[in-house]
Amino acid sequence: MAALGYYDFLRHGETVGGPAFRGSLDDPLSPEGRAQMQSMFEAHGPWERIICSPLSRCRVPAVEWASESSLPLIEDHRWRELHFGQWEGHTAEQLMQLDPDGLSAFWNDPMAFTPPEAEPMEAFLSRVHTALGDLLSAPPEDRCLVVTHAGVIRAILLHVLDLPLSQLLNFDVPHAGLFRLEPNLESASWQVKDMRQGRLLEGASL
Repeated sequence: MAALGYYDFLRHGETVGGPAFRGSLDDPLSPEGRAQMQSMFEAHGPWERIICSPLSRCRVPAVEWASESSLPLIEDHRWRELHFGQWEGHTAEQLMQLDPDGLSAFWNDPMAFTPPEAEPMEAFLSRVHTALGDLLSAPPEDRCLVVTHAGVIRAILLHVLDLPLSQLLNFDVPHAGLFRLEPNLESASWQVKDMRQGRLLEGASL
């Protein structure tokens, strides 16, 4: 029997334009952001396959790594970030001036408030959980890297750790942050680790 592997979820690095509600905007990585991702890739590989969001801040390094390492690569739109509608490209500071009530409502209860023309949180969670369910349908027999976004990783952590949506923003998912899901068959649970900090998070049943 092959040794069990794990699933790694890597957030993209810093993008051109700085912090903002970027969502579906296809802004490229900054040179610093690309270096951040390369450092994490070299520190925590190798992997046997790569899955990525189609947005260039995830796809470009994933394509390069797959080519250089002769790894299979799948682009899957389900791993893209939440679409923020009319808020796309704005910073939190700008929205505090443009739509303070909406921003407060979104932060307090993102299931109840959807920004104008944005993807509802329920739909976002549904597509991420469906993609995650397909990925976790059986214990991994290889090492898989998923290159994705902060909101997606937060949704994954909430789901796997069985935490309420109110804790969505409690997770620190920095640029090039890497989180590992590894099965512990003895306890029938997932071991979840923040690889940047070397810290275990709470486990959840398989």
